[in-house]
Amino acid sequence: MNVYAAPLKASDIDHLNGLEYVTALSERRALPPPMNDVIPFDLLEPVPGEVKLRALPEARGHDPMDIVHGGWLMTLLDSVMGLAGLTTLAPGEIRPTHETAVKFLRPITVASGPILVTGRVLS
Repeated sequence: MNVYAAPLKASDIDHLNGLEYVTALSERRALPPPMNDVIPFDLLEPVPGEVKLRALPEARGHDPMDIVHGGWLMTLLDSVMGLAGLTTLAPGEIRPTHETAVKFLRPITVASGPILVTGRVLS
């Protein structure tokens, strides 16, 4: 179980802008989204319009060919894009939609080691 320093109350979160909230997530002052229990990742310190996640591929995410299932990486991409967009929003604004197109060039396996995934707002 993670230990959170200076945790935020739910009422505090409503008054934060997106960057403040994502920063609180990265500092573990806000509880991570439930998806983090399914695909664990570390959220690195965000900057406006850019977020980085670090994740370690696990054997439980392998497909029958013994490589990480593409859905594992796509889920990380979806998470990092959504969080990057969130860093640009004012309190009370909702996250924008995004589009994803991916070409897999090399397989990811447990032996690949930590993966760094970057989401950046382009427009």
